[in-house]
This record gives sequence, structure tokens and C-alpha cells, in this order.
Amino acid sequence: MMPVPRTLTVSLSVMRSTSCRVQCVRSFAARGGRGDGTTPGTNLIVGRGDETVEPGAGRHDLVITTRRPRGRASASVPLTDEEYVLVAGRTWGERVGRHPAADDLCTVLRDVPLVAYAEDLPIARRYWRTVFGKPLTARAALTVPDLHAVVAALTAGSGYSVLPRSLCEQHLTAGTLTLLHDPEEPPLNTLFLVQRPGADTNPDVTRVGEALRGAARGW
Repeated sequence: MMPVPRTLTVSLSVMRSTSCRVQCVRSFAARGGRGDGTTPGTNLIVGRGDETVEPGAGRHDLVITTRRPRGRASASVPLTDEEYVLVAGRTWGERVGRHPAADDLCTVLRDVPLVAYAEDLPIARRYWRTVFGKPLTARAALTVPDLHAVVAALTAGSGYSVLPRSLCEQHLTAGTLTLLHDPEEPPLNTLFLVQRPGADTNPDVTRVGEALRGAARGW
């Protein structure tokens, strides 16, 4: 009788306020991971996480989050830093650049639709507070499920937003997105890789964690 191949499942949750879900999948696939269960190895389940990461939650083996969990029960390490940029679709970027008050960007953007992934605008509010030194008073004209949908909306002409540079770099290079502001010290956001207590009993959790830490150096 042929032995049954060992296939372990690793559940990885990526907070939707980050841009690295695609990078995670690519990094895992490049190291031989399979998600369809047809070959021996590891099944990686990548989900969108909105929950607060707390010790003992037990829902996911690994979580990539913008918040380090309280206490010492869950092991966590800094993974990478994301740089935030203020961008708009090409047409809106041209309009902002031609505006008579273009030097007063905050005023000009009052007439431009704001696109966000959450109604409370966490990324945009932080950008305004850090870069402009004032609170953001605008409300989202369009709210979409995640940052990738924000990019799609902007490239389709919906308005402006604040995004991780890694997520929109190719669009900035191609000209489908326009950089509206280039501060000397752009806001940074540290991402943490958190491991659920007891998850190290699954050796593939360790393998995936090590692969992500190595790959994150190039994100």
C-alpha cells in the first residue's frame, strides 16, 4: 500500500490595510508551495484579516498585521516597512497640477473624490496628520473592499487616495497613476509577522514563516 503524502495546512491572514497579500503568495509559490493539495507539501490558505491579533485567538497560524499583539504569548517579528504615497488617477492628477491653487494641495483636493478601503480612512488620516500636520476633513466618496480595489478605482479615474508605494509603483512608472506629493519624510508603516501560540508544532508553519521573512527583504 502506497504511503499517504504528508500535506499540512498553514493558515496565513494578511490585514487588508497592507499591500503584501500578492507578495506572500508569490513568495510561497516560488519555494515550491502548492495550494491545491495535489502534491505532497503545504497547503497555504491566504485570507484577508480584519480582526485584532490577540494571544490565544487560534484562528490563524500566521498573521501579517500592522499592530504588534499585546503580551508575550504570540511570537512576533518586524517583517518590513511600507511607505505611503499620495496618488491620483492620471486625469485627476493633471487637473490638480493645473489648478490655480496647486501649491495648496489640501485645498485643491477638497474638490477631488477620495477613494478608500475603510470609511474611517486610517491611512489617509495618518498621512494628513504626519505630512501636513493637520486633520483630514474629507470623507470617502467611494469605499471599496481593499487596497487592490483602491488601485483599480484610481486607474479607472475615480479620484485620489493614499497607498503603499509597493502597491502602485508600476502604475506610477507607467503613468496610469500620478504622484501628488513627495515629502522629504513620507509616512512609514511597520508590518509584523505574528505566529499563533502552539503553531510551531506544525513544521510547515516554521517553513512558511522563514520564507516570508526572507522574501520580505525584497518587498
